Amino acid sequence: MEIIKYKRYRIEELRNVFFQSSVFFSRSSNFRAGCPGKADLVKAFLEEEEAEGQTQYSVIVRAELQKHMDYVGECLAGLGYALVDGQSVWTKSVRVLFKPGADALGVLKDTLKALDDVSNELPMCLYETCETKRLRNYISFMSAWKSRMRFSAIVDYRGAKRDKLPSGIKKAAQSSYLRRGFGAMADYYCLAELPDKHWCAWFEGDEAIPVFPNEKLAVHFLEDRHIVYYAS
Repeated sequence: MEIIKYKRYRIEELRNVFFQSSVFFSRSSNFRAGCPGKADLVKAFLEEEEAEGQTQYSVIVRAELQKHMDYVGECLAGLGYALVDGQSVWTKSVRVLFKPGADALGVLKDTLKALDDVSNELPMCLYETCETKRLRNYISFMSAWKSRMRFSAIVDYRGAKRDKLPSGIKKAAQSSYLRRGFGAMADYYCLAELPDKHWCAWFEGDEAIPVFPNEKLAVHFLEDRHIVYYAS
C-alpha cells in the first residue's frame, strides 16, 4: 500500500490517491448468524462528468448490507434502505456533489462525513478498512497543521517562499528512540534537528512537515503514521 503524502492534492488526483479501493467500512460474514457468506459493506466512488464544458465531480457513498433478521430489515427500511429483488441485499446511496473549483481537502472532509453518517446510523457495527484510516489520518493532519507546524522549518505546500529544511537530515531508522521500525520503507522516513533544538519529521515526498519539541516525539509520530499503512 502506498503511503499518502502530506501535501495539497488536486481534485483530479483524488481518485488514484484515496479511492483506489471502494470499500471503506466492512463487516465479515463471520459476524452474522445464518449469513449468505457475503460481507456488509459501505463503499465510496469518485465520479466525474462533463457539464457545460466543465468537469463536475461527486462522490457516491453506497451501503450494501446482506439480508438480516426481520427486525434489522425493518430498521433498515425505516432508514430509507431498499431490498434488491432476488439478491437479498439492502442498499442505500448518498451523493456528495461538488461545484467546479471546489477545494480538494473540503471534498475529502465531506466524503468522510458522509461515510461516517451512513455507518453510524446502522443498527450494527461495521469496521473501518485501511482506506478509511488513511483518509481520516490525512484529513486530521492537514486540518490541524496550523497548530502543529512551524513555518520557518517546513516546505510550505502553499508555495510561499520559506526557509529550506536544515542540513543534518538523517533517517528515522537511525534514531535510538525507535520502537517498531519501518521495515522495507525505512529509507523514506526522515528526521532533522532545527537550530532551536526542535525536530521535524517527514516521509519522502511530503510538502507539509510537522515539528516536535524533541527527537523522541518526532520518531514516535512517524512510527504511528507508518502503522496506519503497514500494520503487522
